[in-house]
Amino acid sequence: MKIKVIRAVNLHLPPVKPRTSPRRPASKSYAPRALPMSKYPEWPPGLPGDSPGIGGKTVWVQVVAEDGTWGYPFTRTAREGVLGA
Repeated sequence: MKIKVIRAVNLHLPPVKPRTSPRRPASKSYAPRALPMSKYPEWPPGLPGDSPGIGGKTVWVQVVAEDGTWGYPFTRTAREGVLGA
């Protein structure tokens, strides 16, 4: 099966409220993540916000196959202006 259309779309999902309160803080607020870039000295293993490609804008992409089936994958590493988002 071949892909017929790929396009960036604005998808506005309603916010989801947690049903329970957290038992502990999220680990991303205090622990560095092991990322492939961490081995290079110019990209220190800081918190995720200090690493390239982390903390970007969510971009949804509509993908349509030739038989009409479709899907909405997304990325959270896009910057403003990428894919027209």
